[in-house]
Amino acid sequence: MSPHQKPWAKGLESLCLIKLKELGGTATAHTLAAAILQPMANVSPRMNALAIAGLVRDTGRRVSEGRGRPLIVWTLADADAVHILAPEPALKAHQIDLLARLDAMPARERGYLLNAVQQR
Repeated sequence: MSPHQKPWAKGLESLCLIKLKELGGTATAHTLAAAILQPMANVSPRMNALAIAGLVRDTGRRVSEGRGRPLIVWTLADADAVHILAPEPALKAHQIDLLARLDAMPARERGYLLNAVQQR
């Protein structure tokens, strides 16, 4: 994990791969975001990271969904890509959402919360 990568990013990448396979192996980041109940701002960078890792690829097709630029249609680069990145069960969408919220919390509040959890 790079020092600038969010701690929940790998779990979200695994979830994107699994959902992409469930959707037939081809989808836009917008479709994936809706399917896993995550904001597009979290999913789109993960798809780019997966493409750099060689696990998904751009089909070359674009889909226009209203305003903004057309969306990339992604596909699995390898049918076994899901198992390469996620040998264990992936984090669930609500777990990733919780980790993302913790990451966005001010450090002081996050410290209070983590101390309370550790004391249980």
